Amino acid sequence: MLIDKNNRSSLRFPTFCTVEIEDETGITSDLSTTGFRFTIARAIPLDSMLRCVILMKKSGKTIRLRCEGQVVRVTKNADSSDWDIAIKFTSFEW
Repeated sequence: MLIDKNNRSSLRFPTFCTVEIEDETGITSDLSTTGFRFTIARAIPLDSMLRCVILMKKSGKTIRLRCEGQVVRVTKNADSSDWDIAIKFTSFEW
């Protein structure tokens, strides 16, 4: 199932993977060719530049997507004390 574009430059795909950011982990909720959204326990300042690793499982193996990006959206999760963070990729590599 695809999530609608909602005026974004690329389609988003529902993806639930672990994301590592510094000493913390979060969970992705969607991924596209231009960025991703994830949930984490703390707010991250808007416009921050982050380095992170998205861990994807494929055929019993873990694929590591190393990426850098800019925080473009920060919202408080209505269902928990967590935060939803959106990142626009500036670079990534497999």
